[in-house]
Amino acid sequence: MFRPRVPCHVLATPFFVLALAHAGCVGDERPDPTFADSSASSAESSGVEPSDVGSSSDPGVTGSMSEDESPDCDPIHRGACALPWPSNLYLASAPERTTGVELRFGETTLPANRNGVHVSPDPYRRMDGYGLGSAIILFWPDLDHEASDLPRQDDLGASIAEDAPVVLLRVDQDGTLERVPYFAEIDVHPATSGSQRSLYIRPAVILEEGTRYVVGVRNLVDTAGDPITPEPAFVALRDGETANDPQLSDRQERFTDLLDILEDYGVDRGEWIVAWDFVTASSDGLHGYMLSMRDRAFDLMPEGAELEILELIPEPNADEFMRVELRYRTPRFTRQAALSPGSSQTWYVLNLGEDGRPTEVRESGEFQFSEGTVYTLIPRSVLDGEPHGLMLYGHGLLGSGSQTYGGYNRRIANDHRFIYFGIDMLGMSSGDVAAVLRLLPELSQFPWLADRLHQGVIDSVLVARGMATRFDALLRTALENSDLFETPEDVPAVNINSDELVYSGISQGGIFGVTVVAVSPDIRHGHMGVPGNNYSTLLHRSSNFTTYLIPMQSSYRNAVDRAILLSTIQLLWDGSDPVSYMHRASGRPFPGQEASRILLAPVRGDYQVEVQTNEFAVRSGFGIDLLENYDVDRTPWGITPVSYPHEGSGVVLWNYGNPWPPASANAPPQDDLGDPHGAPRFDPEHGRQLAHFLRTGEIIDVCEGAPCLRGAALD
Repeated sequence: MFRPRVPCHVLATPFFVLALAHAGCVGDERPDPTFADSSASSAESSGVEPSDVGSSSDPGVTGSMSEDESPDCDPIHRGACALPWPSNLYLASAPERTTGVELRFGETTLPANRNGVHVSPDPYRRMDGYGLGSAIILFWPDLDHEASDLPRQDDLGASIAEDAPVVLLRVDQDGTLERVPYFAEIDVHPATSGSQRSLYIRPAVILEEGTRYVVGVRNLVDTAGDPITPEPAFVALRDGETANDPQLSDRQERFTDLLDILEDYGVDRGEWIVAWDFVTASSDGLHGYMLSMRDRAFDLMPEGAELEILELIPEPNADEFMRVELRYRTPRFTRQAALSPGSSQTWYVLNLGEDGRPTEVRESGEFQFSEGTVYTLIPRSVLDGEPHGLMLYGHGLLGSGSQTYGGYNRRIANDHRFIYFGIDMLGMSSGDVAAVLRLLPELSQFPWLADRLHQGVIDSVLVARGMATRFDALLRTALENSDLFETPEDVPAVNINSDELVYSGISQGGIFGVTVVAVSPDIRHGHMGVPGNNYSTLLHRSSNFTTYLIPMQSSYRNAVDRAILLSTIQLLWDGSDPVSYMHRASGRPFPGQEASRILLAPVRGDYQVEVQTNEFAVRSGFGIDLLENYDVDRTPWGITPVSYPHEGSGVVLWNYGNPWPPASANAPPQDDLGDPHGAPRFDPEHGRQLAHFLRTGEIIDVCEGAPCLRGAALD
C-alpha cells in the first residue's frame, strides 16, 4: 500500500511554576545555533553496514582541526551540533551488542545549559541504536516550509511520491528497500521563537528494531525563494572527494553506499542537500533492562509481590462496598544517586551489576524492597455472590494509585463485576514531582525519571501477580477477623475470579498500560483510555507540557537545543515508553509469552495526548486494527478499517465534537468546546465496550453502526 520496493545495494500543577520562579527569566536568549567547522568522530558503524567514521570511538582523536573546531559535531549539516538527528555518526563499534554498535555521543555533542554544562553522553551508551519513534531533526533558519512542499500530517501519501522532498527508506535485511511514510512540520510551539524553528520529519509508523534507515533531503527553498544548498562537507562526501580530509575520508565508504542506495531508488546524487543513515536499537537495547529485572524479580518472588492488608474501609454508597489498602513489597532494583557530585539532592537510578544489567539492591546479603500502597476498590456488586475479575488500574499524569477510587471506576466496577486495584507508577507519580522539578533544568539527570519508571513497571507486574495469587485468601481472613461485622454470618463471601486478571488505565495509565501488558506474563487483555505513544512527539502537543517546559526553557534557552534534547531523553524513555512495546503487546510478544490484545480508545481533539500516534501503531502492521466508522471526517491514510465484532487488538475513536488539530502543528489543540480528554471514561457505552473486551478479547460496536459521536458532535 505504501511500500514500493526496489533492489538494494548490499505533565501539570500550578505550584510547579511558582516553585521555579527563582530560575530567572525565561526566553530564547541565545541567537541562532552556532556550529564549529569540523567533523564528528565519535561513532563507528551501524549494525547493518560498514563503519561511518573508521575505528576510533574517541570523539576527540580523529583528524586534525583548528582551535575553534569541535570534534563532536557533524559538518554535513550545520544547523546545530548533533544534527542531523538521528545519525550513525554517533554509533561506535561494540561487537558484543546485538546490533554491533552502541550510542556514544561526544562530550560536547549534546546541548549545554545556561551554565555551559553539556548533557552527559554516558547514560546513552546503554543503547545499541536509536528509538523506534525517532523523529528526524534538521535546522535551516530561513527554510520556507510551504514553498518547499513538505508533506503535512493530513497528506501522508505525498511523502512516498516520486518527487517527495524527503526520502526515508528502510533497508531490509533481504536486500530490498521500503519507503517509509512521514510528515514534516516546523516547530511552531508557542515557546519557540521564529528564528529557532527546527524541521521535524516524523515517521508515520513505528520503526522496526535493529534496522538501518536512509534519509535523503532535496529541493528545499528559503524564504527568499532561493534553493537551500548543501554544506561543503556533504558535497565532498557526495562527490567522493574526501581523500585529503582524514575525517571525511573515514566516512566515505559508508556515504558512497547510502548514496548508491538512493541512486538505485531513482534519484541522482547531485540532487541531495544532505543524506545520511541511522540504525534503530535492538530488542535487547530497548527491552533488555526491563526484561532482566522482570525475570530476576519473579525468580525472587515467583508468586508475585508480597502483600499485607493495612486497612478495610467501608464505603456505604451505591457503587462501592469497601476499599482495601495493602502494603506491597517487591525486589528493588534502584539506588539513590546525587544530582551532581557532592549534591545533597538525590533520587533513584538503576542499580547495575558487574554484567551491566540491573540487579537487586542488597544489604548484608539480603535484597531490599520497593514498597508502596495497593489501593483496592471492591464494588457493591460482590454482595450478589457472582465472581469478580481483578483489574489493575493505571493512573493519570504524575498522579497516584489512589485515583483507582475515581467515580467512573466505581461505576464500571459495580456494573461489570470487577475489583479494581492500583499503585503509584514510580518514576511518574505524585511522589516524583519534586525530582522532575530538579531534573528538567539539568537533563543529565533524566535517568532519575527513566530508570525509576522501570521499577514502576516491574512493581505493577509483580503486584498484579501477587493480587491474583494472594488477595483472595488475604481478604477472606481480614473480613473474618474484622470487627466491622457483628456475626460470622454477616461476613460477605466475596467471590474473586483470580484467573481473570486484566488491565485498564487512562491518560498516562493508558500510555504505560501498553508496556505493562507487554511485560506481564499474566495479563492478556488491556484497555487503554485516551492513550498515545512516544513522549517526544506527545509533549509539544500536550496542554500539560506548557507548565513543565518552564524549567527546561529557563536552563536550555535555545529552541533548537530543546528539540534535540527532547529526542535525546526519549532514548532513555524508550526503555518504558509504549512506542518500544506496542508490537510486543499485540502481534509480536516476547519469547515465551502468549500474544496479548489491547483496545486503544482515544478521543478526537484531545488537548493532552496526541491521538494520531495511535494511528501510527495501526499503520505499522503490529496486529492492531482500526475499527470501522472511525471518524465522520477522515479515514487515516494507508489503513483499511476492520468491521465489528473484532477478535483482536484495535482502536476505537470517541468524538465529542472537537475538531482535529491543524495538520503538522506541534502545539496543543485549542477550540471553543474545551478539552474532551476526560469525557469517555464517564460514558456507559464506553464502559460496556471496555468490560466486554477485557473479558473476551472481542471489540464490539456500542455506537449503533456509526462513529462514536457524543455531545456537540451530535449537533
